[in-house]
Amino acid sequence: MEWILIPIVLAICSAIIASNKNRSSAGWFFLTLLFCPVILILLCLSKIENATVVIQVSPAPAAQESQRLTRTCPYCAEELLAKARLCKHCGKDVEPVEKDE
Repeated sequence: MEWILIPIVLAICSAIIASNKNRSSAGWFFLTLLFCPVILILLCLSKIENATVVIQVSPAPAAQESQRLTRTCPYCAEELLAKARLCKHCGKDVEPVEKDE
């Protein structure tokens, strides 16, 4: 019996809100009265179970790759590519380092 009252109460609430916003309160009342049972039926038919969603965040592959391919300059201690022959920060020549994977 109380499931019949839910659409009616929601329809009255939407009519009051529509009236406060200078909209057609009767239109919103009947629109809510029409769609509320449809939505409630769809919710009852869908079998929503209590489920725990676990999201695992890992660094992007590009970020992991950039970490492997960089090193620090021995002169200015800035980060540069491992294969670089010239430091882009201080301009000094550096030996390229080949990193094994």
